[in-house]
Amino acid sequence: MHLKMPRGNNYAGITTTNTWGFTTLAPPAATVTVNPTSLAFGTVTAGTSSVAQTFAYTTTGLTAGLTLAAPTGFDISRDGTTWSSSIVYTLAEAQAGQTVSVRFSPGIANTTYSGLINFSSTGLNTNAETLSGNSNTGGSGPLNFYFGNMHAHSSYSDGNADNTTKIPSDDYTFAKTSLCFDFLGISEHNHATAGMSINDWAPGRAQAAAATTSSFVGMYGMEWGVISGGGHVIVYGMDSLVGWEAGNYQIFVQKSVYTGASGLFSILNRHGGNALAYLAHPNSTDYNNVLGSAFDVSADNAIVGTAVESGPAFSTNTTYTNPGTSLSYYSYYKNMLAKGYHLGPTIDHDNHNMTFGHTAKTRLVVLSPTLNENSLLDGMRRMRFYASQDCGARITYTLNTQPMGSIITQAGVPTINVNSVTTSAVSTVVIMAGVPGSGTAPAALTTFTTGNFTYTDNALANLAQKYYYLEITEADGTKIVTSPIWYTRNDAARYYVTSVTSLFAINDPETVTIKWTTDNEQAGEEFELQRSVDGGINFYTINRVNGRGNGTMTETYAYTDQQPADGMSYYRLVQRNSNGQQRFSDTRVVNRSKTPASYFTVYPNPVRGMLNVRVAAPFAEKTIAEIFDISGRKVISYAIGLEGGEETFSIDMSGLSNGTYMLKMNVDGKQISRLVNKF
Repeated sequence: MHLKMPRGNNYAGITTTNTWGFTTLAPPAATVTVNPTSLAFGTVTAGTSSVAQTFAYTTTGLTAGLTLAAPTGFDISRDGTTWSSSIVYTLAEAQAGQTVSVRFSPGIANTTYSGLINFSSTGLNTNAETLSGNSNTGGSGPLNFYFGNMHAHSSYSDGNADNTTKIPSDDYTFAKTSLCFDFLGISEHNHATAGMSINDWAPGRAQAAAATTSSFVGMYGMEWGVISGGGHVIVYGMDSLVGWEAGNYQIFVQKSVYTGASGLFSILNRHGGNALAYLAHPNSTDYNNVLGSAFDVSADNAIVGTAVESGPAFSTNTTYTNPGTSLSYYSYYKNMLAKGYHLGPTIDHDNHNMTFGHTAKTRLVVLSPTLNENSLLDGMRRMRFYASQDCGARITYTLNTQPMGSIITQAGVPTINVNSVTTSAVSTVVIMAGVPGSGTAPAALTTFTTGNFTYTDNALANLAQKYYYLEITEADGTKIVTSPIWYTRNDAARYYVTSVTSLFAINDPETVTIKWTTDNEQAGEEFELQRSVDGGINFYTINRVNGRGNGTMTETYAYTDQQPADGMSYYRLVQRNSNGQQRFSDTRVVNRSKTPASYFTVYPNPVRGMLNVRVAAPFAEKTIAEIFDISGRKVISYAIGLEGGEETFSIDMSGLSNGTYMLKMNVDGKQISRLVNKF
């Protein structure tokens, strides 16, 4: 390019000119930077998904939107809730930088997966963020008995009280010297008032991994909540610290909020993988009174167990002679079963001194094909465990050949088979039975004086449901309580091999998620999800899913209804096989009478500077977005004119201090709000 400039004033007749040359430079190259640069997921059961991990990316020089594509075997997500193989970010989103959730979802067993996430845009096509993981057969293969404890504390919270110089690595080393002890889970209190610092979370997890061998598994989780504000929950399968104190959490959940869309149980469900909860030393009104309230699907999905015996928490005994009060929380377990919850009994030590595994011979026994963290947590998720005061007790309990913890629909009456190997002779085995959701506690169905027997419940009518579990007493008085097996008799299933073993509906503020599990799948299966809005009279199809055809393990499916109807909705599955046979599932009812038709989401969250707010409003209106600090003081007021439909606007939060804030808006006459974390 050349430019001529006249010297002097042309009006004076001066015509001499100077000439300059210019070079047009190319725009700067687009770049992307990720942190951390790699994520390793370890070993995960084929057909399941791992605990999610996250990475952050920043960009320079972008001129268009950005697409991320995951390699085979991995899923990515904006928010850790909705998963896919790719994500598209707008230019503004990509320029602001984002945090991406990743999970490992291998489809083939005994395979090593590795690859990079591809980042593509105008002028950009690069691979970054290395992902790796291995798959195994998980739930297939014979089940072994593994003995241990999942409720203990180190000096990273309020444990190691007898020597606070000790750290988790010391505790795992001591635990390995215990009799009949295959695993130790350290469950630190999740908050600073009990000694926990976020700076100790990653080191604790690393020390657990380093302590793990072929004969011992170290696990690191948390005991979430406070006794005075709703109770303690033991949490495993989470890679992030969940909390409420400013600067002392990676995932925010408000103190004492267990249920609801923003509560602990929903957060665990959204995290997926082997994230789980069991209830520690429960009181009748704990956990937002989950026992005394209406059945909560989200709680049922997250909770796998409840303690029937615990402690003594501050024992210094190392001679196996100081057990907790025998089955002191047993009634809570029975009442939760009566309510309809699917959970098993746990037993733990709640160690606060260097006594790990040595206080008593009481053990949580998990049935798993292999001894590793993923398999143990998978066994817990499947409720394949029992609480034993005898650390040598090996209890094999099946119903129609299915192991404890199973949820079964089959034709015909149920046949129970029990085989026992115990330290002391078995005195009695009581088969306890109840009707799920009846509100009536389980009662003794029959009693045996041997630990090896077969029993058939010929009284169970067609289409009736029961759960069955064992209460075993040995000659020396020690007790064992097993997880139940839930059985629905449906004689129409006689010629239909595949069983839908569970069906759940999760009612979130903007969506309804339907989740179901199957056993014994055959090739050519199809599942059709239907919804009714007229009281279950007329159903219409909202989704179809092809079955995976895996006949050797439990399969899990889910579908999110992104546009649920207001009011009462009814959901059911139509199951079809390759022979054209079909059958209908039970119906799940969702009440959305109080769910606003409008909604909004915020991202990124946590936020450093600009907060993006995506709003869906039914019509055009003027409103105000207000941000309040944790004390209730209004710190930002932002007037906006909504045009109706979905739109996005931004609020600058860079001038606010780090901490937790509440964003509130009134849309369509309803106040809607979101918690926002500033860092």
